Amino acid sequence: MGWLYILYTVFLLLVLLFIVGEKSNRRSKALWGYVLTYVVSFFYYRAFSVYGLIGLNFIYLGDTNGIISTVMLFLPLLYVVCMIPRIWKTLRAADQAYVAEEQRKRDRAFYEECKKFGIHRVSDLKKPENQQRFRLLAAKHKMEKLTEKELEDLLDRCAAAYREEKAAEAAEKKRQGQAAEELKYQQLTRYAGLHGADKPLQMLKDIQSGLVRGTSELRLVPLKKESDGAVMAGTAAGIGGVIPAAMSFSNTERVNQGIREHNERANAINQANVPVILLAQDRARQYREAAEKIPLKLIAEPPAEELFARLAFGEPTVKVSQFGSVTVQVSVKADKDLTIFDKLPAFIDGSITAEIYDGEEKIGEAVLVFPAFGSMTYRLEEERYRDGYVSVKGLRTERGRSVKLEGMCLGCGKKGKEYTVKLVPRDLWAMER
Repeated sequence: MGWLYILYTVFLLLVLLFIVGEKSNRRSKALWGYVLTYVVSFFYYRAFSVYGLIGLNFIYLGDTNGIISTVMLFLPLLYVVCMIPRIWKTLRAADQAYVAEEQRKRDRAFYEECKKFGIHRVSDLKKPENQQRFRLLAAKHKMEKLTEKELEDLLDRCAAAYREEKAAEAAEKKRQGQAAEELKYQQLTRYAGLHGADKPLQMLKDIQSGLVRGTSELRLVPLKKESDGAVMAGTAAGIGGVIPAAMSFSNTERVNQGIREHNERANAINQANVPVILLAQDRARQYREAAEKIPLKLIAEPPAEELFARLAFGEPTVKVSQFGSVTVQVSVKADKDLTIFDKLPAFIDGSITAEIYDGEEKIGEAVLVFPAFGSMTYRLEEERYRDGYVSVKGLRTERGRSVKLEGMCLGCGKKGKEYTVKLVPRDLWAMER
């Protein structure tokens, strides 16, 4: 009877599954528990039909093992009988939920059609044409049995549900928009806390890693090597004769055909991916080489106000998002004759602050961080050939040209209002070119 103990253990595990399903309020788990309990109970019933009378004989003879076995056989059936009301309640609740959901869909379809004719709420029924249209729509959706008051209540409920749905959609849209602005703010201010050589060094490393990461999903497909059919056929001939040799040769040719098709596809993919990967690697190498030179550059730190006076700013652009975030953009150009330590050509780097005003009242600030090479413009010099090949010549920097700065103040403004900006120094230094 040891197998009964094993089945009983399985039964207890199924009961545990049922309890977990009930506690977690997941009807699917609970129903699975019911189904599996029925299945196991069926096997117990089959077992009882074979061994039940034997167990009863054991009880009559006073055999303890027989008593335990018989109790184990009856217990699952007793459990299922006791669970019938609960199972019925669960299935009935599921059915009621389904009916309620179908009714909600029908009510929503009715309301959507009412909206097409300008009937959004009960107050819209004051017009005679709307009253007649409303009754026709009710008849179309098989609601003739409802009284006028019940139809009006239905219209009110649908309108309230529609407003709640729209409010939830607006809230979710606002949450997503604010999350996107928060992400952009973090990107704009990511390097604001770095000073001196640490800032351009980190920015150049991030640009390099971004270029490599951009091609990380591109893979070269390895080619497969074809088998030598003659060698394989010769081996088969030595073992089994002419017929096995012919079959081996035919099978090898079929395998080789599949390999050739694979290699054709692989070559097409590799020809498309290799130039992209090599170009990204060449570009990344230029930024890596530029980053390696940064630690050897000299830095001067005169007063920030003095360096700020050597900057020429364009007219700032102020934009306010629908979520109240204020974005400030401005172009800036540094004195191209700037030097440090009396003779070394230099550029200005760091960050400035844009103070945002509503009239005379300051409502917030935005931090504007200089690019990787500060006030110098930079670009990759490349040459593209007729065959599509791109050659990277190097990373070029130039003083005396404008660079664009951008900063953001989260949620400090209001859409539709106009704001003014005052630019002030924040953290500035001069670095050897």
